Amino acid sequence: MFDVTRVATFEAVQKWKADVETKVTIPGTEQPIPVVLLANKIDLAKEEFAKNREQMDQFCRENNFVGWFETSAKDNVNIDKAAAMLVQAILENVKHVQEIEKPKDTGVVTLTSDQPKTDVKEDNCSC
Repeated sequence: MFDVTRVATFEAVQKWKADVETKVTIPGTEQPIPVVLLANKIDLAKEEFAKNREQMDQFCRENNFVGWFETSAKDNVNIDKAAAMLVQAILENVKHVQEIEKPKDTGVVTLTSDQPKTDVKEDNCSC
């Protein structure tokens, strides 16, 4: 998150993201978790921030953010949308990791004795 009224906070975004990436990964992998960039305090912006949309899209692509939102924590603008995007991106990454780790179907059937035994008397066996 950066403050649209303070340029220095935007200049620190890459450092903050790198810090997150070194500390938080998708469970079971070395992949960093997805990160959404928030342009906060749009309620205080002197000029419309949206005119920088193409530059922000490019910045996010170049720096591996899953997306970005103009937000206002004070006025509750786009907070839910940003959170939903982040959760969706995390779930997609976890699902992808689970699919990679899932054993591949080799066409071989493996029998195990993990099933509980029933009270079948030997003299009633149909085999």
